[in-house]
Amino acid sequence: MQKIAFYMRLSVEDIKTQSQSIQSQRALLYDIMADYSEYANYTIQEYIDNGYSGTNFERPVSSTPLRAL
Repeated sequence: MQKIAFYMRLSVEDIKTQSQSIQSQRALLYDIMADYSEYANYTIQEYIDNGYSGTNFERPVSSTPLRAL
Protein backbone atom coordinates (compact mmCIF):
# COMPACT_ATOMS: atom_id res chain seq x y z
CA MET A 1 0.00 0.00 0.00
CA GLN A 2 1.26 3.45 -0.85
CA LYS A 3 1.68 6.14 1.77
CA ILE A 4 1.43 9.89 2.01
CA ALA A 5 2.96 11.85 4.88
CA PHE A 6 1.35 14.98 6.28
CA TYR A 7 3.78 17.11 8.27
CA MET A 8 2.26 19.82 10.43
CA ARG A 9 4.10 22.27 12.64
CA LEU A 10 3.06 25.10 14.88
CA SER A 11 5.81 27.30 16.28
CA VAL A 12 5.87 28.75 19.77
CA GLU A 13 5.07 32.18 18.31
CA ASP A 14 2.10 30.84 16.34
CA ILE A 15 0.68 29.11 19.40
CA LYS A 16 0.15 32.57 20.87
CA THR A 17 -1.85 33.77 17.86
CA GLN A 18 -3.26 30.46 16.56
CA SER A 19 -2.64 31.80 13.04
CA GLN A 20 -2.41 28.34 11.47
CA SER A 21 -3.47 25.80 14.06
CA ILE A 22 -2.66 22.13 13.64
CA GLN A 23 -6.40 21.54 13.13
CA SER A 24 -6.59 24.05 10.27
CA GLN A 25 -3.44 22.65 8.64
CA ARG A 26 -4.90 19.13 8.90
CA ALA A 27 -8.23 20.26 7.41
CA LEU A 28 -6.46 21.97 4.51
CA LEU A 29 -4.34 18.89 3.74
CA TYR A 30 -7.35 16.56 3.78
CA ASP A 31 -9.32 18.99 1.60
CA ILE A 32 -6.50 18.98 -0.94
CA MET A 33 -6.38 15.17 -0.87
CA ALA A 34 -10.12 14.99 -1.53
CA ASP A 35 -9.53 16.72 -4.87
CA TYR A 36 -7.30 13.89 -6.12
CA SER A 37 -9.16 10.60 -6.46
CA GLU A 38 -5.98 8.80 -7.51
CA TYR A 39 -4.81 9.07 -3.88
CA ALA A 40 -8.04 7.69 -2.38
CA ASN A 41 -6.49 4.36 -1.40
CA TYR A 42 -3.26 5.78 0.01
CA THR A 43 -2.55 5.51 3.70
CA ILE A 44 -2.03 8.89 5.34
CA GLN A 45 0.46 9.16 8.18
CA GLU A 46 0.41 12.38 10.19
CA TYR A 47 3.53 13.87 11.77
CA ILE A 48 3.23 16.84 14.10
CA ASP A 49 5.83 19.13 15.67
CA ASN A 50 3.83 21.36 17.97
CA GLY A 51 5.64 24.31 19.52
CA TYR A 52 8.92 24.15 17.59
CA SER A 53 10.57 26.85 15.50
CA GLY A 54 11.07 26.17 11.80
CA THR A 55 14.66 27.37 12.14
CA ASN A 56 15.43 24.56 14.59
CA PHE A 57 16.21 21.36 12.70
CA GLU A 58 16.35 19.43 15.97
CA ARG A 59 12.57 19.07 16.02
CA PRO A 60 11.39 15.67 17.26
CA VAL A 61 9.48 14.71 14.11
CA SER A 62 10.96 16.84 11.31
CA SER A 63 12.93 14.10 9.54
CA THR A 64 10.69 11.15 10.51
CA PRO A 65 8.39 11.40 7.44
CA LEU A 66 11.33 11.05 5.06
CA ARG A 67 12.64 7.98 6.86
CA ALA A 68 9.16 6.43 7.01
CA LEU A 69 8.49 6.76 3.29
